Amino acid sequence: ELPFAVNEDSLASTLWPAGVAAAILCRSPVFCEYIREKTVLELGSGLGLPGLTAAEVAANCLVTDNDQQVGELLQDVIDKQSLTKVQAQYLEWRDEHNVTEKMDAVIAADVAYYYFLLRPLMDTTRAYMKENALFLVVGQANRASYWDLYDNLADGCYNQLTDEREPPWLG
Repeated sequence: ELPFAVNEDSLASTLWPAGVAAAILCRSPVFCEYIREKTVLELGSGLGLPGLTAAEVAANCLVTDNDQQVGELLQDVIDKQSLTKVQAQYLEWRDEHNVTEKMDAVIAADVAYYYFLLRPLMDTTRAYMKENALFLVVGQANRASYWDLYDNLADGCYNQLTDEREPPWLG
């Protein structure tokens, strides 16, 4: 059972095709073996389908979004279904991240739709990832912002906040 927010202006209240694709990937034998009994974070979870799917085999899964109402509805479903290995939480990528528990895997489905969010997305992902963690990004190939994200990860990029060039991400 998934919640459906009444706010039609919220991107988080729609189950997007990339979320369905990410959930399918989360059921793949290779992904399941990788995250079995490990910690998983879903960024921009909206209705949380990929995170809820990953939680079936993960030790713990944190599904996050910056839409407070959707997060509360999702947590209500989690509580009603007694899903003990998953939790919903508000997370704004542009905030400072003082992370105490790093994650083994980060899932992000249909999140790179605005270019101005790429830097916060990358910074948030890096803040939450353990060294050598898996970063699963799923999105539409016809969006230029996704290609910008992939290029930044694969080739490295200039970080305006630190005024330095970052190296490519591993993997």
